[in-house]
Amino acid sequence: MEIARHGPGSGYVDLLGIDAEDSILLVETKLARNSEIRREVIGQILEYAAFLWGKGYEDIDQVFLAREGKTILELLSMKHLEISGDDLRRPVAANLAGGPLIFLSRSMR
Repeated sequence: MEIARHGPGSGYVDLLGIDAEDSILLVETKLARNSEIRREVIGQILEYAAFLWGKGYEDIDQVFLAREGKTILELLSMKHLEISGDDLRRPVAANLAGGPLIFLSRSMR
């Protein structure tokens, strides 16, 4: 599930989200006509992942708060999902500390 269209790092990841298993999702899109697309996308996603890896939940929550004016929990509740703060915080914090980060790339024509 997409949370917001932004992310931390030297730039902004196209989509930063959390899936149903609380894995962190990083999605980067590029135009297909870009001949350096694979190299560029891999480099960018690795940069975003390196920035996120080992961050605390509160660090990422502050990014969303600064950019969207809402916490991750507030954004999720806008999607009509009922989840408690602890039920979200614990698994996301564990995944940020060393759990799965899922990288997706999409080329658009």
